[in-house]
Amino acid sequence: MEVFTYDDYIKSIHTLRLNNVFQLAEEGESYNFGEVENKEQIFKIVSKLMEKVLKNEREISSIINNYIEFEEKIKAKDLERYEEKVITKKKIDRKNIVYKMKNKNIFFLFRETEKINNNILFEVLNYCVNIIYSWNAELKAKTEIEYPIVIPTLIYTGDEEVEIEDNFSKMQISDYIFENYEIDFKYNVIEKNKFSVENLIKENTLFSYVLALGKVNNNKEFKMMLAKILNSSKEKKRIKGGLYKILEVIFRKLTNYDLTEKEIYEIKNIIVKYFLDTNCTKEKVIKYLKLTKEEQKIYLDQ
Repeated sequence: MEVFTYDDYIKSIHTLRLNNVFQLAEEGESYNFGEVENKEQIFKIVSKLMEKVLKNEREISSIINNYIEFEEKIKAKDLERYEEKVITKKKIDRKNIVYKMKNKNIFFLFRETEKINNNILFEVLNYCVNIIYSWNAELKAKTEIEYPIVIPTLIYTGDEEVEIEDNFSKMQISDYIFENYEIDFKYNVIEKNKFSVENLIKENTLFSYVLALGKVNNNKEFKMMLAKILNSSKEKKRIKGGLYKILEVIFRKLTNYDLTEKEIYEIKNIIVKYFLDTNCTKEKVIKYLKLTKEEQKIYLDQ
């Protein structure tokens, strides 16, 4: 388990320019689907799904308990989303999701990325400082403050086999005279490539399902993987509601990607069938998936 404490904060604050802490904002995406490779468009779909999953407290508690070592289990009811109130005029980076324990000043930072570059560790460090700075600004002025702990986790969903450096001090210059001033900052890493498809599906969480979808290479494999996931999840009532929301995203976003009409029909048909097989009435299917009159005729009146 890696954490970011007040001592780390004090060391960092003299090194970082807090006014420039937030340079991670996305300026908006523009896709040219006619030129997109299968794998690249799958990455985009998976990224949308991961964003949805990381906004689910129950899934976050599962991620913490399954992938980060703690002596006690973290329950979903103990977590709440945290939004920075202060610091930047720039947009919030959608790839950074922050949770706070309700009765403790303990923060969990999650960042999903399909690409690793030399700046990723610095960006995560910046965001940890951003959380503490934002929290401190909300308190106004207090004489005695115990600063919070931030537990950062990077979720790497890319295919490339890379050596991920998880210690910032190893990326700084080596100078024995000033070595005490190195920033000793680490984070937890969850790598999609470290897990087999079989184990991910067996885990039966929304998070593991999305990681499994990210391991496919083309549209045909995406359809087969989705069918395998839905078949495995039919008896898992705990995740059914969350999975419905994930499937709604897939159903509505498919036409934004470079898929053939046949592929779109087959994937949508699998999704509708899952709803019906899990005792969802036609009326609820229409509501969940926001089916148009035409879609109702195609997928429900068969």
